[in-house]
Amino acid sequence: MTTVQKGENDSSAGARASGTPDAVAFSSGHPWEGPSWTWRLLVSDLVLSATSVVAGLALVAPLATNTANQFSAYWTNVVAFASFPFSIVFGMALAGTYRSNLRSPNQSTFTMLKDFLFGVSFGAIVSLALSSLLHHLFLSHQSTSVVVVAIALLCFVLITAGRVILRHRALTKRPVRVLLVDSGLRKDRFRTHIAIQHGFDLVGWVVPTGPAPDDAIGVLDDLVDLVQSLSIDRVIIGSTGLIGFETADIYRSILPFTKISLVPRGFELVSWRSRLTDLSGLPLLEVAPPLMTRWDRMVKRLTDIIGAAAALLVTLPFWIIIALLIKLTSEGPVFFRQERVGRGGHRFSIVKFRTMTVSVDEDPPEGGLPDNEHPLETPLHVSRNKATLVHRSTRVGAVLRKYGIDEIPQFLNVLRGDMSLVGPRPFISSESDELEGWTARRFEVRPGITGLWQVSGRNELSADDLRQLDYLYVTSWSYVWDLRIMSETPGVMAKGLGSY
Repeated sequence: MTTVQKGENDSSAGARASGTPDAVAFSSGHPWEGPSWTWRLLVSDLVLSATSVVAGLALVAPLATNTANQFSAYWTNVVAFASFPFSIVFGMALAGTYRSNLRSPNQSTFTMLKDFLFGVSFGAIVSLALSSLLHHLFLSHQSTSVVVVAIALLCFVLITAGRVILRHRALTKRPVRVLLVDSGLRKDRFRTHIAIQHGFDLVGWVVPTGPAPDDAIGVLDDLVDLVQSLSIDRVIIGSTGLIGFETADIYRSILPFTKISLVPRGFELVSWRSRLTDLSGLPLLEVAPPLMTRWDRMVKRLTDIIGAAAALLVTLPFWIIIALLIKLTSEGPVFFRQERVGRGGHRFSIVKFRTMTVSVDEDPPEGGLPDNEHPLETPLHVSRNKATLVHRSTRVGAVLRKYGIDEIPQFLNVLRGDMSLVGPRPFISSESDELEGWTARRFEVRPGITGLWQVSGRNELSADDLRQLDYLYVTSWSYVWDLRIMSETPGVMAKGLGSY
């Protein structure tokens, strides 16, 4: 994350005004905003859908009992699916995936899956219909529905992966330069979210009124000049108080040069499932209700069992390696256990790989041997706890903790029913006893190995942030939200942000 201090403004503005190469680079615009990016997406979809035909037929042939799907009819099937790539592009176009106004760099690929699914499904149906029509008109080879479904599923996976790779490369080559407007109340929280998002560089932050703090780069009256001189791509308006007529005019004046994103007031109650509606022209942001019925709980639990069992089978060979590394580099047990509080106040023993040294000369803090879960402490206590963790972490433990590998044994907790794959952060007993009122709603569901807190900054979040995220997760739960959190967790963990 890049932050520009006050002293950098003059030099940055001078460099861009003088027409240096740096200025040219930032004035060239984002790749996804031009027509060339549309052609890049279109060609990518054509190539990947054609690849899905070739690969899909090869995968189905060894398993096929119908001679029409076996290797003997392979090239005949390839010819029969010649229209498939073009049908897919047509379907993706109808889904709006090539429209430039939908190419927001902060738009998660997960939220686009329904559009990809529609595009691929529509394209597959069109291709099957064309194959049937040609068969009746010219008695040509007709594709079977089994092959169409197999190819369509493979096409959906390849196109989704292709879009992710293209977007990642574009953001790596040309990051989004962000300017934050905030009073300072939620500045750190917003900075954490921006740091998590790949391809976003926080250039600095602006306060609504002066005098500006030392780490701010200006006040709202300077916004127009800052946007142009620093080549800002997106202005994010956070906690600024009321927006008056003069303030609104300032924001309107920067629209020709940049894009504006508004963090809604009361964002603590808003999730990605919230909808923007209107009341006779008055925009309303609807708070999404929870969607957890008895059926939903059963499906969530079934997902936990299948997911945890699969994860244990995949990771089991690594347990031996990790256990040997822990035993060879430090004295003490391989596993760390600690009492946590789960659904309905049920207490259970959480299991992790040990990442700390075991010292007989030091008394462990309240709750047992310290680990990376102390979310309800004050900033002073957090800094002290961080220093203790850094001091007592083993070399292997520091790596395990940074990338969340130490939490792999918690899949055993999931199978036992103490935890879920996705849920609120599991607190120790002393922390749980402090929660009451709306903050205690976190105990309505099982705690999770990952959760909204995990993909929102981990230990970079304050105690209030964690309480708010847990409440938001419980009160706005949906199964699709769980899937999205699980899909985003590996990328966030790979960055190691918020770990110590």
